[in-house]
Amino acid sequence: MNFEIDTSSNSGLVYKSDYDLMVDIPVFNASKLSYNDFFQNYMLRNAPCIIKNITDLWETSLFWLKHNKPNFDYLLEKYGQSKVTIYNCSERYYNSQKTREAGFDEYLNYWKNFNELSDVSTLDYLKDWHLKLINKDDNFYEVPIYFASDWLNEYYTQCLNDDYRFVYMGPKNTCWSANVCGRKKWLFFPPVVQNPGEVIFVPSGWHHQVWNLDDTISINHNWVNGCNIKTMLNTMRDSLELVRKEIEDCKSMDEFEQHCQVMLNASFGMDYYKFYEFIKFIGISRIEMIIGNKSRI
Repeated sequence: MNFEIDTSSNSGLVYKSDYDLMVDIPVFNASKLSYNDFFQNYMLRNAPCIIKNITDLWETSLFWLKHNKPNFDYLLEKYGQSKVTIYNCSERYYNSQKTREAGFDEYLNYWKNFNELSDVSTLDYLKDWHLKLINKDDNFYEVPIYFASDWLNEYYTQCLNDDYRFVYMGPKNTCWSANVCGRKKWLFFPPVVQNPGEVIFVPSGWHHQVWNLDDTISINHNWVNGCNIKTMLNTMRDSLELVRKEIEDCKSMDEFEQHCQVMLNASFGMDYYKFYEFIKFIGISRIEMIIGNKSRI
């Protein structure tokens, strides 16, 4: 599952009839959408929706913006010395884009002057910035209640000092959402435009492509919970079969299955051993909550 917040996934239960009948992606005001309604009608059914007015009191909305545009001076002062990964949207590199490491100050200077350039040979996009992991005490946003049950980031932050929480930034026509500022056009089924202050819930397996219509800052989580853990396992099994097929000419070699697990981890981001440790951690944590030895997450 994925949710993206524009400031400028989901279950093994697949209700195909719901997809066939969906003409528009529904939009709700956060003040009128209860957690139970979201859980029953969207997360459990693995169906997308947009939730408005999520980011009004976030630091990203109060300080990262100026006149509804990126506040370059504030961002430079607070995060200018950070190192970030820049994706060149104009140049393909295998199945992704060519990347480079840069200072955030360098990227802000590029972005600030982007609209004034007469000849733009590259479209640079700041992607997969683990800003919250790097600045654990920086409360620049809050996880909406709808997405609070997040096994993946609970495990990764507590056990691996890693996460699946990202900040994306870029000028118009870059791509890759809660939106802090700017609008994103989603090539969805059906298509939809995500406006500033809106969260879009992207269900598991829901194919999509994203295009920035304006200068855009967004916050993204990839996450897993009880609604889509079976989907995650099935996808990992499928990925393992693809690995086995790819190197089947080496099947007679010693420790073939262990090599397959190494390749699965490289391609999928997790192997069976890590999946076991992940599920064990979540299971023990929930048992301790039930017997009262641990506070609720």
